[in-house]
Amino acid sequence: MEGDFLSAIQLTRSYYVGEAEGNRNGLPEDPEALKEQVGTKMRELMTASARYAFSEERLTDSTHVTPDNRGVDRTSLFENLVSTCVRACLALDDLDFVFEDLFQHYDDSGISRIFLTQLEPFILDGSVSQVPPRITQRIIAMHAEGGHPDLAEQVIWHIDPLCLDINQAINLCQTHHLYDALIYVYTRALQDYVSPIVILIGLIRKVQQFRRDRAYRNSTAEISEQEAAIEPYVINAYKIYPYLSDILTGMTYPSEAPLSEPEANRAKKDIYTFMFFGRSSVWPVGEGGKLVLTSDEEGGVEPTYPYLRLLLRFDAESLLNSLDLAFEDSYLNEETREVSRLAIIKVLLDILSSSDLAPTDAMFVNIFIARNVPKYPHFIQISPSTLHDILIFLAEYPDESTREDRQLAAEYLLSVYTPHEGERIQRLFEEAGFYRILRHWHHQERSWRPLIFAYLHDPELRASEVFPAVEDILKESSRQTGVLSSELHDTLSDALQDLLHNGVTNTALIIDKFAPDLHQKAVDTLGVDAGPQRFTYLRCLFGLPSLHDDHSDGWRAVTPSPTIPQSLRHLYVSLQCELDRPNVITALKQFPVDFFEWSDVINVCETQNVYDAVVWCLDWKGDSEGALKKANFIHRDLTAEIIGNWSPGESSRDETVRRLDTIVAVSHQAVRICLHYSRLPDLPTTVNVRDMWFELLKSQMECAQAVSANVALRGPPASQDDDENQLPAQGDTLTRLRTLVQETFSSLVSVSSTHRISFPNLFKRLVDSATQTSKETHYNEFRTILTGMMESYRSDGDILAITKQILDRDVFNIVEELAKVRSRGWKLEGGVACSSCGKGLLSTTGGGPPTDGFKLSLGGVAYHATCFQKIAV
Repeated sequence: MEGDFLSAIQLTRSYYVGEAEGNRNGLPEDPEALKEQVGTKMRELMTASARYAFSEERLTDSTHVTPDNRGVDRTSLFENLVSTCVRACLALDDLDFVFEDLFQHYDDSGISRIFLTQLEPFILDGSVSQVPPRITQRIIAMHAEGGHPDLAEQVIWHIDPLCLDINQAINLCQTHHLYDALIYVYTRALQDYVSPIVILIGLIRKVQQFRRDRAYRNSTAEISEQEAAIEPYVINAYKIYPYLSDILTGMTYPSEAPLSEPEANRAKKDIYTFMFFGRSSVWPVGEGGKLVLTSDEEGGVEPTYPYLRLLLRFDAESLLNSLDLAFEDSYLNEETREVSRLAIIKVLLDILSSSDLAPTDAMFVNIFIARNVPKYPHFIQISPSTLHDILIFLAEYPDESTREDRQLAAEYLLSVYTPHEGERIQRLFEEAGFYRILRHWHHQERSWRPLIFAYLHDPELRASEVFPAVEDILKESSRQTGVLSSELHDTLSDALQDLLHNGVTNTALIIDKFAPDLHQKAVDTLGVDAGPQRFTYLRCLFGLPSLHDDHSDGWRAVTPSPTIPQSLRHLYVSLQCELDRPNVITALKQFPVDFFEWSDVINVCETQNVYDAVVWCLDWKGDSEGALKKANFIHRDLTAEIIGNWSPGESSRDETVRRLDTIVAVSHQAVRICLHYSRLPDLPTTVNVRDMWFELLKSQMECAQAVSANVALRGPPASQDDDENQLPAQGDTLTRLRTLVQETFSSLVSVSSTHRISFPNLFKRLVDSATQTSKETHYNEFRTILTGMMESYRSDGDILAITKQILDRDVFNIVEELAKVRSRGWKLEGGVACSSCGKGLLSTTGGGPPTDGFKLSLGGVAYHATCFQKIAV
């Protein structure tokens, strides 16, 4: 039965709002008449439903009986009745039934909490805002008694303030420190915009008194406890600043909904009058009012403009931000107002002159004035002496963290004021770091030297901004003459430290472009301990890739400036040897032959133990014989060092590996030189290729023999540590030296077919040399090496034999194919050309012999025998 009533109400509401469709038999077609008739029925249904739900007969009828005699829970019925009736009444735009008849039924039955709980969602979503005070009281009391003041605060915000019980709401907010709701009640219900300020000033005063007394507390635990207790006061006290911002710009707090213009003007007038009054005020005005005090001490002397001073002392920056917003409001444009922008500025200047503000607070006030004077020139007019004092204060204030804010304020002020004492002001700005202002001045005056330093000394600028600006200055200054003036040349010289600090590479480029004679001073400025930075400078100067670039595709031939002194060229070689040892030769190849004094380069490389570069340099300067002699000497010398420094331990092993790597690198250079001369078509008469190979192989074999003899001489290890550390190092060394000889021999084999080198003769010379100068152990080592060489030679011979058989077969096939083609009448134009040298393989007349020896074929491609020999090797 109850469900039928609720369904009927819902269906009737649907017809009323036009949501229902279908059978409307008996209902008028006119919309207004339909609404009136359906509305009447809806009220009748709601009244009948309420009467039935709360009738005594319904509570005793059979619907409440259950088999276990426990009864039926009808809570959901009463909850749904409230929500259904509220929606129906909202459709009718008449809530009298809900607030009068329906609420009375619930209240009389002692279940008003159900009614209030179901009504609250409609209040919070804004559907219902006009609620009778007696019901509002009950909702707020329900949450307050239930320990949920935050829910009561939400209800207060969403109810029309005229529907509130003011005393109840204020007491609740004060008891539970609900200051946002308290401000809402005062401003929206009472239209009192000063009382919230008075209340929050009281909180600020408590916080200030705590901070004053904290210095007299001795116990850290006591201080921490007091700070925890005062923290809620601090949080709520800070609400005064957003409150002032909202009201002084014509908005409500905290919702920031716009106020009507009359109410907004009245609120602004009340606040300005109270805030900027010259002495303490009584509030509320009239009987019962109390003097609103600000002094930290009870009974203390109240200063002029006490409330403005208190807010400045508590947080000057926040207060001035609020005033910044207030200055933008048109309310202050009318000269008939009691308060104006000029009046506010004069009050602030009066407070500044009293010298009782903290330096930081005074700094914020000066910034505020400096920024607003040029923004409102028609409303704020201050004497030049006052503006001058503000400008001096902004420059002299020592706090580095506020430098940018002070500089911006000074820029605003300078837009309407031209100071006297120009030199003093400039000096103060330099000390303050107002480089943006200084750059503007110097550029206007075309003072290039200070302009460059203004860019270099500004910590806010990145290197990507500094160097293009400096280059533009140098270009502009030399645009007429095309030559850098002596003043700017000296400026670059004096600014080297700052330039290098901003970027070594960019400094090198600028110096090379405008003052290349300063390169030496720039490198000296970096200092002897700044090796990587000096190396970066010189690599950039020479046009080489950065040390961190991929050298495999970053190397390129360079054309360095001829003005670079020899001392820097040799310094670069020294740093290259020190910092990028593997690429010394590759780097040196990029330079012209006459760029270095090669004797000095050789000395540097030898001092840095980069011996492969020493050998390469000797050969590069044309002394190939000296290069090979040097390589042989290095082989013997490093081998002696390896033998003399063998000892257990990782350090000894690392040194051995380093020396072996050097021997291998030197050998590769020596082999390169031998191969070069072995392949020359026109060999100089002063060069003997056989002697080159002989001396190189002899030197390498002697190194291996020396190590082998030393290993045999040392005998078995004396301890287990020696066995684990020393013998593996000796064995690895001997293996690498033998492998090195094998590699050199393989290189020799690749050119042994030329008439300049006879392998049998070379082999005989090596054997004779070993038998004449070596002991038995040396001879055994020599035999081991030569045996390996011969095995390698036999392997190469076997490969060549197999290759010859394959080529013979290819020769037959290609000649057979040519014969078939000729038999069909095809005439060879120019004959068959060698795929290597391009010369003819067969004569064009047909049937004649090959024009250049017999031909070979690889995969159907024809070559001369000599050409193919080169390819096979």
